[in-house]
Amino acid sequence: RTMAQATATALGQIATPGAAEALVRSLAEAPASLRPVLAQASLQAAQRLLARGEARLATEIYRTVRTRYRSGYLNLGAFQGLIEADPAQANTRLLVALGGTDANLRQLAVQLIANLPGQATPPIMLESLAKLPPAGKVALLDAVAARRDRSARTVVLPLTKAKGARVRLAAIRTLGFVGDESDVVLLARLAAAGEGENGPVAAQALADLEGDTI
Repeated sequence: RTMAQATATALGQIATPGAAEALVRSLAEAPASLRPVLAQASLQAAQRLLARGEARLATEIYRTVRTRYRSGYLNLGAFQGLIEADPAQANTRLLVALGGTDANLRQLAVQLIANLPGQATPPIMLESLAKLPPAGKVALLDAVAARRDRSARTVVLPLTKAKGARVRLAAIRTLGFVGDESDVVLLARLAAAGEGENGPVAAQALADLEGDTI
């Protein structure tokens, strides 16, 4: 087993197309005890291939690892790799993760969305916000808040009246990062009302608001 592990690690470091394909083939044939090592080496090879501009092969490897591992750290590593290797499908995959039941994958999606280049959140995500389940709404709101994306204000504002407390509080908090002078009255009213957790969250959102006339 030690020799097999060393071989897998070496193939992952070599990361030629042939070495990478050999690792992927081994995932289906190796004993169960060796598969995590092979999967980790496959991810390493995919990362090196991607750095050399071989995105297509890297994408295939990440897909294979995700198919073999539906959850856990290997799935998360493959998912993150896919977002980078296959940007054309990144938004779709991120939305699926936000709407899914895997809390760890959803949190990773939040981090990846928060770190997307530019300030504006991809429009397809903002358009999908209202359709996501509550946990997905909260997650995307967290990502929008981290981006301080002012263009998201119009989709965040209605959720400050959401019936579900988690979504409502997340929206109020997010409004502090994406809102403007016109939201001062709303946040002040919510803070003064002191209803449940609305008051403290709205007061903090007021403090977070930025604008020349605030």
